[in-house]
Amino acid sequence: MKSLTLVFCFLVSALSCFSQPAQTQNIIVNPFWDFFAENRLAAVNAGKGYTGVASMNDINGVSLNPASLVLLEKFQVSGSYEIKSRVKWLPTITDDLYLKQIHPEMSVGIGWKAGDNLFTGISYRNDNSFKLDYGEVIRTNEFGQIIGSYQGFEKYTTHTISVPIAYRTKRFRAGVELAAVNYKGFNNTPYPVQTGEGDNNISFWKFIPTLGVIVMPCEQFSFGVTYSPPYQENVKWDNFDDPAAPVYFPAKVNVGTEFRFLQNKLLFNLDYRFANTSRSYMLKDRHDVNFGVQYQLEPEFAVRAGFFTLLDYRTNDKGANFVDPIGSYDQYFLTFGATYKYKALGVSLAYMSSTIITKPDVSSSRVAASITWDICSCLLYGR
Repeated sequence: MKSLTLVFCFLVSALSCFSQPAQTQNIIVNPFWDFFAENRLAAVNAGKGYTGVASMNDINGVSLNPASLVLLEKFQVSGSYEIKSRVKWLPTITDDLYLKQIHPEMSVGIGWKAGDNLFTGISYRNDNSFKLDYGEVIRTNEFGQIIGSYQGFEKYTTHTISVPIAYRTKRFRAGVELAAVNYKGFNNTPYPVQTGEGDNNISFWKFIPTLGVIVMPCEQFSFGVTYSPPYQENVKWDNFDDPAAPVYFPAKVNVGTEFRFLQNKLLFNLDYRFANTSRSYMLKDRHDVNFGVQYQLEPEFAVRAGFFTLLDYRTNDKGANFVDPIGSYDQYFLTFGATYKYKALGVSLAYMSSTIITKPDVSSSRVAASITWDICSCLLYGR
């Protein structure tokens, strides 16, 4: 007897009417899922619309701009975690297909003030992750008789090891992030072309540098820019007969500004994010904006609010024919956050939701938390 399943039809239905080039790309390890898979781990930045390209950030925020790394003390230890709601996907096709979070979804890092103007460190984080849960899948033999069932799912996550290096002068900051990223895909669903039963895996590493600069022409204003290059990888499931399929990852350009008032108690941030996801057959380029405000109520307490877009980047112009209408994935997030500091310890919380302004087909809510400890050298060396 053999195992048959129609699970893969959900993906084919969601991305139906493929053109020939579409058939040659991996579906799971793909920027297509960024509408849910992108994680926003730095709670300080998340609370103010996930802005920070032109800000001064701790080790948690270096993914926004490596030039933004600034430490108050000799060392810094920090950790963040994000929790996000599940999303019911393609309800017109099935009632039990969900996009879910993969735990852990976190970042941890150690920063080092190597000199008065030189900062570096090392961090680990999960920038992207999701689980596509098919629910209960019925298995039948060639006669259509039920022979069992299982919980079908596929998942994808990234593991990033990052070394940021930042140098500052009075009016200029420059930085580079040297990141090694491990992409991992997992599947427990027997596809029709699969030669055997069991788990299927994808795993590969890529080295991705990010360059960043921040210019401060005056004390009240700063301007920042980052760039990450595009890349691709030929991907193959280890238990499928299919040949390796390419995945195209986009170049990314982020531009940001920060305005500071009332002796730096009041901050306004505005960022623009571009990604040339049109390298993929079923996507167009991404254009999103982020806005945030922060007010320092007390020396130890700050509050934040913000807004950012995650606009639908799918397209039917290059061979795909999506079941969900183009534009139905547009998300408008409202964010709120706060930080409380007690001596060298800071605790930050942030809430992000795309269900307040509108309720798109893939709307979600997220909570991020960060803890940061600034350690002076006297505590380590007894001076």
